[in-house]
Amino acid sequence: MVINLGVEQAIHYGWPEPHPVTATLIPRWRRAEQYTDELQAPLYTTLTDRQRTEFAQLVDALTASPAWQRQANSAERAPTR
Repeated sequence: MVINLGVEQAIHYGWPEPHPVTATLIPRWRRAEQYTDELQAPLYTTLTDRQRTEFAQLVDALTASPAWQRQANSAERAPTR
Protein backbone atom coordinates (compact mmCIF):
# COMPACT_ATOMS: atom_id res chain seq x y z
CA MET A 1 0.00 0.00 0.00
CA VAL A 2 1.42 3.34 -0.99
CA ILE A 3 -0.41 5.29 1.68
CA ASN A 4 -0.77 3.97 5.18
CA LEU A 5 -2.94 5.48 7.87
CA GLY A 6 -1.49 3.15 10.48
CA VAL A 7 -3.66 2.90 13.57
CA GLU A 8 -6.50 4.85 11.97
CA GLN A 9 -6.67 2.44 9.05
CA ALA A 10 -6.55 -0.58 11.36
CA ILE A 11 -9.43 0.82 13.40
CA HIS A 12 -11.38 1.56 10.22
CA TYR A 13 -11.14 -2.11 9.23
CA GLY A 14 -12.20 -3.31 12.66
CA TRP A 15 -8.89 -4.27 14.23
CA PRO A 16 -8.77 -3.82 18.00
CA GLU A 17 -6.84 -0.97 19.54
CA PRO A 18 -3.11 -1.58 19.33
CA HIS A 19 -1.28 -2.67 22.43
CA PRO A 20 1.91 -0.92 23.50
CA VAL A 21 4.96 -2.28 21.73
CA THR A 22 7.25 -4.20 24.03
CA ALA A 23 10.98 -3.68 23.75
CA THR A 24 11.43 -7.25 22.54
CA LEU A 25 9.28 -6.57 19.48
CA ILE A 26 11.09 -3.44 18.33
CA PRO A 27 13.93 -5.29 16.52
CA ARG A 28 11.36 -7.43 14.67
CA TRP A 29 9.38 -4.34 13.71
CA ARG A 30 12.52 -2.60 12.42
CA ARG A 31 13.49 -5.69 10.42
CA ALA A 32 10.00 -5.86 8.89
CA GLU A 33 10.23 -2.18 7.94
CA GLN A 34 13.65 -2.76 6.38
CA TYR A 35 12.39 -5.74 4.37
CA THR A 36 9.41 -3.73 3.18
CA ASP A 37 11.69 -0.91 2.05
CA GLU A 38 13.98 -3.37 0.25
CA LEU A 39 11.06 -5.03 -1.52
CA GLN A 40 9.46 -1.74 -2.57
CA ALA A 41 12.63 0.09 -3.66
CA PRO A 42 12.99 -1.70 -7.03
CA LEU A 43 9.51 -0.53 -8.00
CA TYR A 44 10.50 3.11 -7.64
CA THR A 45 13.94 2.82 -9.22
CA THR A 46 12.30 2.15 -12.57
CA LEU A 47 10.80 5.65 -12.49
CA THR A 48 12.64 8.59 -13.97
CA ASP A 49 13.39 11.60 -11.77
CA ARG A 50 10.46 13.40 -13.38
CA GLN A 51 8.13 10.46 -12.77
CA ARG A 52 9.22 10.17 -9.12
CA THR A 53 8.60 13.88 -8.63
CA GLU A 54 5.18 13.61 -10.25
CA PHE A 55 4.34 10.52 -8.19
CA ALA A 56 5.27 12.31 -4.96
CA GLN A 57 3.17 15.33 -5.97
CA LEU A 58 0.20 13.11 -6.77
CA VAL A 59 0.44 11.29 -3.44
CA ASP A 60 0.67 14.64 -1.64
CA ALA A 61 -2.37 15.93 -3.54
CA LEU A 62 -4.31 12.77 -2.81
CA THR A 63 -3.65 12.83 0.92
CA ALA A 64 -4.46 16.56 1.06
CA SER A 65 -7.76 16.15 -0.82
CA PRO A 66 -11.06 16.68 1.03
CA ALA A 67 -12.18 13.15 0.13
CA TRP A 68 -9.04 11.63 1.65
CA GLN A 69 -9.40 13.79 4.75
CA ARG A 70 -13.03 12.65 5.17
CA GLN A 71 -11.93 9.03 4.92
CA ALA A 72 -9.14 9.58 7.43
CA ASN A 73 -11.53 11.34 9.80
CA SER A 74 -14.15 8.62 9.48
CA ALA A 75 -11.47 6.00 10.17
CA GLU A 76 -10.68 7.80 13.42
CA ARG A 77 -14.33 7.53 14.46
CA ALA A 78 -14.92 3.97 13.23
CA PRO A 79 -16.10 1.60 15.97
CA THR A 80 -13.87 -1.31 16.82
CA ARG A 81 -15.21 -4.82 16.66
